[in-house]
Amino acid sequence: MLKKVTSVLIVFVFCLCFIPMPAVHVNADTRNSNTPTVGTASADPDFAAGIYNTGSTGSGGGVSAMAVGLIGSVSLALYHDGGNTIRLEARTIGTEVLNKIGFQDIKLQRWQNSQWVNVKVWSTYRYNSATYAYESITNVTPGYDYRYTAVHYAEKDWLIFPSVQTFYNETSYLYIG
Repeated sequence: MLKKVTSVLIVFVFCLCFIPMPAVHVNADTRNSNTPTVGTASADPDFAAGIYNTGSTGSGGGVSAMAVGLIGSVSLALYHDGGNTIRLEARTIGTEVLNKIGFQDIKLQRWQNSQWVNVKVWSTYRYNSATYAYESITNVTPGYDYRYTAVHYAEKDWLIFPSVQTFYNETSYLYIG
């Protein structure tokens, strides 16, 4: 009797091995099914560099007719300082002392509902300077991907007509969980 029960049990287990099972899809990104489709993910979970950081921008960005090389280099970086805290570090370096240098439309953005949504927008400038290094620390809502965008800005007055050069930059994005 024990042999028959054992035989039936073995046949049953053997049959289970050949029953097709439904495929189970495991999402590689288990943190959030709403992963950004626009932008670049950072390879480092705590640091995202500016995509368009430069050593020398030349005349990139928007340039007025008289502006020639006002911006020498730009950088933008996003750091995850732990918990829900992120830090922006930005720098615009001019090629000479400028009347106005800094950042137009700094945007802290989070990926929400399949688009980048502005969480905070501001501008900041320094006057009569050749460089502007800026830092901002912000607490964010966890569970989203975040990035910064900014327009590096330089202005030199030439008598009546100011020369203006701008240069767009954005960081890759980080998930803040």
